[in-house]
Amino acid sequence: MKRNLIFLSLLGLTSCMQQASDQESYLPRYTGSAPWTINGARPGMTLDEVRKKHGEPTRSFGTPPTTYSWESTSWRILSVTVDANGRIVQVSGNALMAGDQTILSGSVSDADVKAVLGAGDVTSSTQPGSFVIPTPGKVVGTHHRYRNGNVTFAFSLTKEQGLRSITAD
Repeated sequence: MKRNLIFLSLLGLTSCMQQASDQESYLPRYTGSAPWTINGARPGMTLDEVRKKHGEPTRSFGTPPTTYSWESTSWRILSVTVDANGRIVQVSGNALMAGDQTILSGSVSDADVKAVLGAGDVTSSTQPGSFVIPTPGKVVGTHHRYRNGNVTFAFSLTKEQGLRSITAD
């Protein structure tokens, strides 16, 4: 009797549970109008503007174009490439921002990017299939591209780890 009661209780709990789909997102749609940046940097800005926000870069290499990076002890926060005129031509980082608001960061999923920014221009990354028995490749990630003003933002995601990087040029 006691065993039947426990079984019925567990059966009742499992029938009330609902699984979330991989296609659902908890993030709200971005509807603001502020220009997007990656960790506060955007192509067209000067290196001095980025230094005011992040301080001196931790690394630099190359002669114009020169790439500057700001890193913490375990990961790269931001990387900018500056042309001979002192203007940023490319930015790479891990957080999309609009003003002081972070729109996307961390290991967000493909569905999260679509929920926040819309469909965009999406392509898939595939792992090759078999050549012995012809089989299609396995989708291992996606790339999303969006325009914001005169800048193109590209998001690289993997199925396993989510958002890997954002670049703007």
